[in-house]
Parts: sequence; structure tokens; C-alpha cells
Amino acid sequence: MSAKRIAVLVIVPIAVFAVSVGLFLLLAHPGRAGAAEPPSYTLGEDSGKLALFKTGENTPVTRYEIYTGLLPEQDVAALQQGIPVATQKELRRYLEDFGA
Repeated sequence: MSAKRIAVLVIVPIAVFAVSVGLFLLLAHPGRAGAAEPPSYTLGEDSGKLALFKTGENTPVTRYEIYTGLLPEQDVAALQQGIPVATQKELRRYLEDFGA
């Protein structure tokens, strides 16, 4: 056998194996494949109350009966900047922290 043919017989199975492993890992963990998506909601303030907004929108999805004027100054400042919220668990934690 020629050296070229031996090289092809060695390299092709290795390449097929590498592609197979890559596809397996990609399909096994699809959430890890791309960059993390930005949070789709933001906690902020609307009419003096704590409110949940879709990121980039000005109209709240939900307004809570938590008056921001009663919160510590640093919390109010964070709410005015907008607090990104990625999950329901994270939202519950913030609501508990703010007194809901």
C-alpha cells in the first residue's frame, strides 16, 4: 500500500469519530452550544411601584404592590437602572428581598 492510501485510511476514521463526538456533545447539551441569551425581563419602577418589564419595553407586564419609595436608596437606584431577571426562581428571590 502507498503511504498516501495509508494516511487516508487513518485520517478519515479519526475525522469521522471527531465529528460524531462533536455532534453528540452538541445535541446532548443544546443550551450550552451558543452564547448565553440575555434575560428577557427586567425589574424596574412604574408609578412608584415595583414592576416587571419585558426587556426593552416601557410598558410593565406586571406591577406589584410594593412601593419603591419605602425601599432602601440602593435598591431604588438599582431598580431605576433595571435589574435583569432570567428565571422565575430569580424573580421570586427579588420579590422576597423587596418584601412581596
